[in-house]
Order: sequence, then structure tokens, then C-alpha cells
Amino acid sequence: MNIGKIPAKTARLDPEREALIDVPNQRRMSYGELDERVRRLANAMIGELGLEKGDRVAILSKNCIEYMEIYYACARCGMIAQPLNWRLGEEEMARILRDGEPSVVVVSAEYGELQEQLLPAVPPAVHRTRRRPPPPRARHRAGCGPSPPPRGAS
Repeated sequence: MNIGKIPAKTARLDPEREALIDVPNQRRMSYGELDERVRRLANAMIGELGLEKGDRVAILSKNCIEYMEIYYACARCGMIAQPLNWRLGEEEMARILRDGEPSVVVVSAEYGELQEQLLPAVPPAVHRTRRRPPPPRARHRAGCGPSPPPRGAS
């Protein structure tokens, strides 16, 4: 089972079922909504950012709905989610980024200042957005195409 396909499977069975509850931000999301957002993010990671199976995606964020969307999108496409513990110091995070060599670093808004301080530790290829066109049928090869409609839907 591909962990990244859990939202799609549950969305097919019961799209209105509650998937995530973000207590600090007072937000809730159903499996139908989660699957749609994960699918769109996964397609953007491949099509817009040019990421490929096996690429690492570092995440600096506290637990929130967006964190889970990134996690599931990475799993769905065969990318490696590389979480960064927000409790670590700048030096420790920099070492993790150097060692992990992520292709992309996703930073939540609350860590914008820290992002600027960590920039020198990020491999030079990450400083720019890769703009190569996706290979033909990349979405299907990576398993990130549209989910089938929920059961019973016309």
C-alpha cells in the first residue's frame, strides 16, 4: 500500500468523513478535500517544480493540515519527505539540510526569518526553481493523476 494513496482510498469510500483536525488553527478537512489538495500538490511538485521520484522534500513546519498535505503528496509520488524538527537550533538544522540534500525546502510562514539564516546550508540547486518541462505522461508514471470518482458518483 502506498501511504500517499490513503486519502484517495478513503475519499472514494466516504468523501465527507473527517480526515484532519487542526486544533490550533481551528480547521477541519474531509477526506474528499484532502485527496483533492494532495493530488493537486503532487501534480504541481512534478509539473511545476520538476521533482522526480526519489527527490527529498524538506519540511520546516509545526503540525498542521498543510504539513500532512505535503507528506501525503510526497508519498503518492515516491518522493521522500524530510521533516525538520522546529525545536532544533539553526546549526543543527543546517547540518541536516546539508546531509539530506533536499531538492526543495518548504518552510511555513512562521519560520521565515529562520529560512533566511538557513539559506547558506541549502544546496545551490535548491535556491532556484527548476523549470524543465515535465516528461510526457509524468503524472501517470508517478501515480499522481486524478483519483477515480467516489463510489456511487455519476
